[in-house]
Amino acid sequence: MTTAETPLSNVEAVSNQPIADEESFVTGQDASLMLLANELIAKAIDIRCSDMHVEPDEEHTILRYLKNRELLLESKLPKPVHLELVFCYKVIAGLNINETSKPQDKKAVLKVGGSDLNFRVTTIPGDFGETVAISFKFD
Repeated sequence: MTTAETPLSNVEAVSNQPIADEESFVTGQDASLMLLANELIAKAIDIRCSDMHVEPDEEHTILRYLKNRELLLESKLPKPVHLELVFCYKVIAGLNINETSKPQDKKAVLKVGGSDLNFRVTTIPGDFGETVAISFKFD
């Protein structure tokens, strides 16, 4: 695995695919979406949740933070950011960004304050887009 720097000061993604190789993805508005994706992960780490779900519905993107299957926090994001968030999480985990019709699953590692944090990213196709589930394994 190679290391890809993230905009977060204390979180570093370890990914199979460097973000810079993704057709000029991190520019302008796209860069702020990558920042949002990273901030959502940082929030999950901060509250030490076991899972983070990014789920599309007809009108919104639903963000859920769970700890041992118990809902800690839920919020709605604008629907237009959904595809970009899915893209960001696929890139971070080294998943195929072009595959949207089949489930994908991959383990990855984040460096948080010098320590490794194992996590798993799973994507599941649905009627309104792909759901992303990120599971964190804290030691």
